[in-house]
Amino acid sequence: MLSAVAVLVYTLITTQSENRAELLHLLEETRTGLSSAIADIRTEQIQALASLAAELNTINGELATKAGLPFVGKYLALNESGCPVFIHAASRVYMEAMAKIDLLATGQIHISTDDEVLDWLEFLFQLRDIKFIKAISSGEFKEWERPDSRFMQHYLSLHRTAQESGVSIERIFVVKSDNHARLWNNVFKFNLKHSILVRLAQEEHIRDNDRSITNCLVFYDQRLEPKYALVARHNQKEQFESAVIFGAPEKVRAIADGYHRIEGISEIYRAIAPRKTA
Repeated sequence: MLSAVAVLVYTLITTQSENRAELLHLLEETRTGLSSAIADIRTEQIQALASLAAELNTINGELATKAGLPFVGKYLALNESGCPVFIHAASRVYMEAMAKIDLLATGQIHISTDDEVLDWLEFLFQLRDIKFIKAISSGEFKEWERPDSRFMQHYLSLHRTAQESGVSIERIFVVKSDNHARLWNNVFKFNLKHSILVRLAQEEHIRDNDRSITNCLVFYDQRLEPKYALVARHNQKEQFESAVIFGAPEKVRAIADGYHRIEGISEIYRAIAPRKTA
């Protein structure tokens, strides 16, 4: 179109005067057509840009609802705020969150408080695909001494809920000796009373590489496939320190294998008669 206009202009300049009127008329028609074409192009471009803007708004709305993206958006906004205090705080929170996400990616959930443990146990005990729960307790007998404590009431509530859903529960208590077992006879009876299969394992018979899981729970599905495992740590005063929930299949399987080795050297609990005194 533009090249045609240039030819007309050149022709107009070089042509005889008697033909100029006709050429001027042709040039005016060409100019009008060119203006109309430009207007059409602009309209199409505006419509295309409007459509693109609408599509971007839709995508933006969808992304804003995706997990993590609002968090990242707020983090970036804080970094652009220019306030060094809030930039530093945002960086710390972001790095802590990324560290936790990195752990989750390895199939681990780290727990540091009693309340967190109870919350996670409540969640795990109510999972629909869990049909068997097998636990080991060692060095935490004082937690069982007070049936009316918050811990024990929560413990009983969890077990009742799971059992009502058809879950079978067993627990191995690790004891140092027969005399040690007699000291905690009431604890074993208490569990037995609440339909928990109780087994006792002598500590000296447990392999060294299995001692790290002597406070654990393993959660199995209907096919007795281990799905999750929780391993807790206690200090020398038998107080809770920390726990880790494992979800990676190979790690859960390794813990379950350790459980079965300890189960193999344990015996089903029978009420222990108190020791006779002279």
